Parts: sequence; structure tokens; C-alpha cells
Amino acid sequence: MIICLSNQIHVYDLIKISCLVVLTTSLNPNGLCALASFSGSYLCFPDGNDGNVVMYDSLGLRLVNEIAAHKNPIMAMEFNR
Repeated sequence: MIICLSNQIHVYDLIKISCLVVLTTSLNPNGLCALASFSGSYLCFPDGNDGNVVMYDSLGLRLVNEIAAHKNPIMAMEFNR
């Protein structure tokens, strides 16, 4: 389970009912994030730089990539195969 707050993202294991990791993010007042579960489980969210997106492996609990996606702040995001 993923909970997105204005400056943190909490990743929970619902079987053990425990918090696996708390990610500190830049200001994200809309709690913008996207979760995909193909070929693993990946979480994306905007970082502090305008237009950049962080890709995080929510099973391996590690940063996968940071993508310079746009020149302006991210307003919406979604995964697509």
C-alpha cells in the first residue's frame, strides 16, 4: 500500500502490517504519484526539480532512475505498458 502526503510517501506491507520505507519528497501538495505492477512494482513521483520524475522500485526498496521528463512542473502521471 502506498500513501502519498505533501512531502512524504509511505510504503506499507499489508501482510505484516508494517511500514517498509518513508520517502521524503519535494513539496507535492496534490499527492501526485503513479504505481505500476508489471515486471515488478514501480512507484513514480515528482522530485524537487521542475519536470523531473523519480522512479522507485517498491519491492526492492531502491531508487531505479530519475527522469528529466518535462521543463515545467508535473501535473499528472500514469503508467502505460
